[in-house]
Amino acid sequence: MLFPEIQRHVEVAMKAFNRIDKERKFMLKKLSEEIRLEAANHQPLHLQFICTHNSRRSQLAQLAGNVAAEYYGIKFVYFHSGGTEVTALHPNAVKAIQRMGMRISELQNDVANPRYVIHVGLDSSDNYFSKLYDESIEDGKQFLAVMTCNEADANCPIVRGALKKIALPYEDPKASDGTDMEIETYDRTLLLIMTELLYTFSLLQ
Repeated sequence: MLFPEIQRHVEVAMKAFNRIDKERKFMLKKLSEEIRLEAANHQPLHLQFICTHNSRRSQLAQLAGNVAAEYYGIKFVYFHSGGTEVTALHPNAVKAIQRMGMRISELQNDVANPRYVIHVGLDSSDNYFSKLYDESIEDGKQFLAVMTCNEADANCPIVRGALKKIALPYEDPKASDGTDMEIETYDRTLLLIMTELLYTFSLLQ
């Protein structure tokens, strides 16, 4: 069960389904169809969100995926994120996560690349830290690669081990760092990603 604060954001996100444009809905339906196709094999499916630095968009997508799965009671999909480079989960992304009502219960104090345990509900948590995409999922596990930035998509024409690669790019909130728009931009980005992944999983119901 989601925390009440997150549940309220989910309700706001679901009201925005009708504002997703046709082109974007086409991309989300494609992702949903791939999930449905792989689920038909009755095997656990892993979604790997990939961005260049694994510091903002891909991490937020991993988190939003966990929210959507918890909301819809989907147990056969697992969410991961990785990058083509290792940096760190950016503090501005962490703050946006906290503002939405997620709870961070553990922090490994590695100054270069902190490790977080983030809870979206009493019985739903996951680990978040920056890592290479090919270190994020154990060898042999089947996964769909979801590219959350155009740069990573271009730099990885083939993602080793992926069943399929799907482009689902988002604008980088990094552009707002240090500006008056910082909080609004990060909050909007997280809510947008959550809205689109909630819509994706709603199609599986």
